[in-house]
Amino acid sequence: MLMYLIHGHKGLGQLVFALAVAGFAFALAGAGSKPGPSQALDRVHRFGLMMVGRLNVLLGIALLLVLNSEAHRPLFTVAPWLGLLLWGPVEVLGKRLVSANVRGTPTGDVGKVRLGTGLQLLVIVLIYGAMTMARTRGW
Repeated sequence: MLMYLIHGHKGLGQLVFALAVAGFAFALAGAGSKPGPSQALDRVHRFGLMMVGRLNVLLGIALLLVLNSEAHRPLFTVAPWLGLLLWGPVEVLGKRLVSANVRGTPTGDVGKVRLGTGLQLLVIVLIYGAMTMARTRGW
């Protein structure tokens, strides 16, 4: 079971990264001002990045609890809690800057959409980097 949790969490993390890159590409293509890229970004962001990301957070918490119960790693390690805390800004950026300017308005603020998706991508890279460092260095 542990192996499946590890591979699932890692695979979903890679998918979240790919979806963040795709969302940023749609933002650069004019999401917020053009209906085509706006609809595509809305779908990728809402049904892809945010849902898969939340599922990955839950899977990471389950993995942390399983690792703690099997005495592989203590419960209070840096990287999992850092990843959990950094997911908060991804949620806020998604709601305030991306979704608010893409969904429901014919022409949103393109600058806010680009800023929101770019910052989300940056935070996801930081989370992914922290998880990779934790795996390689043992923290």
